[in-house]
Amino acid sequence: MDFVALARGNARLSNPPEATGAEMTWVGAELEALAETTVCLQGAAPDTQWNGRSAPIGEPFRLRSGDRLRVARISRGARSYLCVEGGLATDHRPRISPRLAPGDVLRSAVGSAHPGFPVPRLSFPHRSDLETGEIVVRVVLGAHRSLFREEGIATFRSSVFRVSSSSDRRGIRLQGPPVALAGSPDIPPEGIPLGAIQIARDGMPMVLGPDRPVTGGYVRIATVIGADFPLLAQAVPGDAVRFVDVDLAEALRARVG
Repeated sequence: MDFVALARGNARLSNPPEATGAEMTWVGAELEALAETTVCLQGAAPDTQWNGRSAPIGEPFRLRSGDRLRVARISRGARSYLCVEGGLATDHRPRISPRLAPGDVLRSAVGSAHPGFPVPRLSFPHRSDLETGEIVVRVVLGAHRSLFREEGIATFRSSVFRVSSSSDRRGIRLQGPPVALAGSPDIPPEGIPLGAIQIARDGMPMVLGPDRPVTGGYVRIATVIGADFPLLAQAVPGDAVRFVDVDLAEALRARVG
């Protein structure tokens, strides 16, 4: 979800930005090291104990065989990431669920480290409104704009929406004033990108995440630009979200790099 936090954690370990890590939502895991390795925690600030003492956040530290790492409640955000030296090996993933269960063993791919990957830099000029506490997210209006009433477009642009507790990796559901459609929300299925904002029959926006379906049949009003999706990835239920539409040129200038 928060690919920037994952990339930053990997960079601290000289891993490729997209090296596999463990994503933890709301609460973390309790882990025991079966061999020596270096790890790094990134993302929302978790309450983490390393052999009974506080573990560093954002800095690599060395685990020795028998060490225990306990990531409890995650605060000031929704998700935290455990990155491992070399990245986590993925050859065993068909054998276990991507949603880890007690007793699962994670293995590092130590031989695949690639020194020299830079820590990603971000520019968030619209990150938040400090006076209202709103998360301000930039979007590019979509090709389905003609399928919405003008008042629906105006509602989308001017309203504050709240993150719903029913959000997950498939989509971040928002609650607020309904966005008026010009007709049915159903369209022929077509490919949908990360951050696409669908409007269903109830008029509520849903921002699609990494576990979204390959195709979707609901009308899309806009797409969140890539640089701002991590803001929503760390949003918690009840957070206020407001959308600001930008042109494609500004979206490209704001890309992660």
